[in-house]
Order: sequence, then structure tokens, then C-alpha cells
Amino acid sequence: LHVHENVRVPAGSAAADRARFEDWGRGVAESVAEILREARGGAWDCDCALVSRVKDYAPRVHHLVADVACRPRRPPESPGATCAAGLGADVLCDLSD
Repeated sequence: LHVHENVRVPAGSAAADRARFEDWGRGVAESVAEILREARGGAWDCDCALVSRVKDYAPRVHHLVADVACRPRRPPESPGATCAAGLGADVLCDLSD
């Protein structure tokens, strides 16, 4: 997923801004995982692969983009699985090894 948002950061150093951007990306991934759990059921792993600052809208307000990868969590006892169809797709995933 490619998620955009305007994010306000407190005054600080560039390193502090970068840490805030990374925290925002992790929060986005956690929110998407929660939405998927509610909408699709089961457990989902969502990771923020990249956060990019696109531009500034105002002092200390940055337009950020997060690239979030999501996949259903495979039960430990299952060597492979095929996910159910839904949301307009024929097959959502194939987790076979």
C-alpha cells in the first residue's frame, strides 16, 4: 500500500524529524493491520518498508508517503495455505512454499 498523510513534527533536529517519520510509518502499518483484522479476519503482518518526505506544506508540516507491505500471518502449524477469494480478487494470496 502507498499511504499519504500530512504530519506535523515538533521543532527539532533533522535526526529527530527522521525518527518521527519512522514512528509515523510504523503507526501506519499497525493501523492497516488492525483494519485488515477487522475487515478480513485473522492475523496480518504489515511492515512499513519506506517513508518518504514528498514536500512541506507549512513550517513543521510534512507530506509523507509510507510504503506498507501486508500479508496474512500463517499459522505455525500450517506448512502452506491458500487464502480465500474476496474483495473482487480471485485469490488474495498463495502462501505455499
